[in-house]
Amino acid sequence: MSIKKKKFRFLDSQESMFFERDLEVIKATTYDQPFPELKAMSGGLPISMEAGPAAATVVFRSFSETGMAKFVSNYSDDNPRVDIAGIEESVHVRSIGVAYGYSVMDIRFAAKQNISLSNRKAIAARRANEILMNKSAWLARAADPEYVGLTGLFYNPNITSYKSKEETGKFIWAEKTNSAIVEDINTLCNTPSELTNGHEIPNVFRCPLAQFTRISTTKLDEGSDVTILDWVKKVNPHILKWDWLSECKGLPIIPSTGAAGPTDIAIVYNNSLEKLSLEIPVPFEQFPPEARNLEFVINCLSRFANVLIYYPLSVALVESI
Repeated sequence: MSIKKKKFRFLDSQESMFFERDLEVIKATTYDQPFPELKAMSGGLPISMEAGPAAATVVFRSFSETGMAKFVSNYSDDNPRVDIAGIEESVHVRSIGVAYGYSVMDIRFAAKQNISLSNRKAIAARRANEILMNKSAWLARAADPEYVGLTGLFYNPNITSYKSKEETGKFIWAEKTNSAIVEDINTLCNTPSELTNGHEIPNVFRCPLAQFTRISTTKLDEGSDVTILDWVKKVNPHILKWDWLSECKGLPIIPSTGAAGPTDIAIVYNNSLEKLSLEIPVPFEQFPPEARNLEFVINCLSRFANVLIYYPLSVALVESI
């Protein structure tokens, strides 16, 4: 006599059907859950998933343009050539794991009472996954064991990092005059364009909340209604997004020197896949439940690589603000 094997151990057929149905709903809800405060994951950086789930490395090129046009005659046969020089690099893709589970008694109680299992554990798992991705996207350093060879935006070798201009022995914006802060911001916003003869034009500015609050509420001159932020927006119309970012505060390592921090930074970049990308071959996936002792565990996996910058000098960062 053959015995029919249950799909889930410890559960009868009705409990198993209930668990399967509820888990499908929970997974769908988890995928749809937004986390707007994690800015790298919600539009703060352009995300690429082109590498695919099986990728062990991502190969990319950083580019520089060469050559110039010139005036020629009607029958010219020696038009000047332009080209793009590229340096090919590869970065490793790393896996991020997290899990959640439901006990046998959780499932039986919910099935008996005809109530849905809570989706809070699943949402917490996805949130933990995206918190690590978001932090790594900005702050990862290849030399730091915590990030296993990954590099985030702030520590990417293809960006321009420098210290804010000194004003009578002062560097941070809390101690500098309004005009000095304006000069710092204008210099930062124009650095990519100046270094590339106008080829690279940033469109995003980010700094810590305290500094952003100061420039958005402090009047440029006494008796004026124009704030520092109003003014720098006017003279830097190419910057379309002005925003604060908590990760800009208290960097433990100074990007330009590698010395110990903390340091607050402001950064500008072009938020376009043509210029840079956050590589996430697999954003978040949940596997079938696995029976362990007296619970069912749902393992979750994502795949994550570096922030890639395709055009050196297109990103600029100022420290000690």
